[in-house]
Amino acid sequence: MELRTHSIVEGLDYVGTGKKGSETCPVELIERILSDARINPPPKPTLGAFFGGLWMKGVAPEERAFAALLGPSADVASGADSGSDALASESSLLKYFSEGVNPRIVELARQLLGGKILSYAEARELGDFWFAPGTDPVPTAGDGLRTLTATIMRVRYANPDEYAGILSALEAHFPPEFCEPTPPGAPIIQLAEPFDGVERSHIITPLIMKELGSMGFRVVAVCGRNPGPKRGHNLLDLAEALGGRFLGSNLDLAEEPSPSGWYLRQAEVAPALDRWVELRRQMVKRPGLATLEKYVSPFRADFFIGSAFHHNFNEKMIEIGERVGFKNVVVTFKTVEGSLAPSLARPTKISYSKEGSLIEATFAPADFGLPSMPDPKPALATNIPLASNTNAALAENVALVERYARTGSSGDAYFDARVKMAVSMYRAILFR
Repeated sequence: MELRTHSIVEGLDYVGTGKKGSETCPVELIERILSDARINPPPKPTLGAFFGGLWMKGVAPEERAFAALLGPSADVASGADSGSDALASESSLLKYFSEGVNPRIVELARQLLGGKILSYAEARELGDFWFAPGTDPVPTAGDGLRTLTATIMRVRYANPDEYAGILSALEAHFPPEFCEPTPPGAPIIQLAEPFDGVERSHIITPLIMKELGSMGFRVVAVCGRNPGPKRGHNLLDLAEALGGRFLGSNLDLAEEPSPSGWYLRQAEVAPALDRWVELRRQMVKRPGLATLEKYVSPFRADFFIGSAFHHNFNEKMIEIGERVGFKNVVVTFKTVEGSLAPSLARPTKISYSKEGSLIEATFAPADFGLPSMPDPKPALATNIPLASNTNAALAENVALVERYARTGSSGDAYFDARVKMAVSMYRAILFR
């Protein structure tokens, strides 16, 4: 049985939905999860994510049966309830995830389960644990505790100090070529699309990069392997298919601004974060790292442009961007699939922190003389493999980008209008 067909994935929709609330698992689902586990015990990173969400939600009486998942695999297979005390306290739960882990980290995890917000220094310690050397995709000791603590921070939202501490730990692992001083030159804009890509729309980021480059900026878009839960292509797939330029060092930015811009591959600048792709696929729900990875900036960009998917998370992203050192932070909201590309069916909200002053603006297609159009509806089939460079949707996306870059029109009116609105919108906010 593949993990994506395991009923524990459905259980994660109940216990790990996030800050806005979770629900008690139905008894029928509890029984199915336990039954599936007897045949195919979930991997430890999945259990870490599941129990992190369950604990933070609050364990309902009927959900105490899940403790059986934490018994020895032989006992789970036989249906024995050997883990019946696992949900008695933070310490008893952690006993099942702490083998081979430094006691200090176990204590931080216990405090997180108890609701503590970590200081910058404590988050740095946790980050050192999250990004400890490991061989991808071979599991390392403590991966269950890594996913448990990452889930806690996703469910209740990590605060800016926690993000900054964890990012600092990650930066300690940057390769030497990405520790070089950034060459002086034009201001650098960092674009950060969601790494899990798209399932029902096309990515227009390379065309945004081209236009920003023509405005005199050095442009870098961060990208990496798709960790899920979406299964469409992402910016890395598109950049590779287009033959985009990838930064090999901070020193590459000594070149003059280029209309094509640069891409920063996560695996090259942050191998310790790239290892998490395998863990995140086993977590199913996106952890706080889905936010953190957008801010990885070895070249210390002058501007950050990212997007928020959930309501009011744009405000949180502004706070995080300021805390980790960006002087100018632009965050979009109400875009299509949480991307940087605006909707043509509703206004796009933008929050812009410019040198400490907050500017908020709303842009509609009509503001730029463009027609309103309905956005694509969600696809019915989501149980598809992760995208590859031969994916038909990716090939179509490549063709649209290349035609637009060459002639100023892709031949698709919806695609063209989104590009024009995006470029006009970002120009308006950056030069306000």
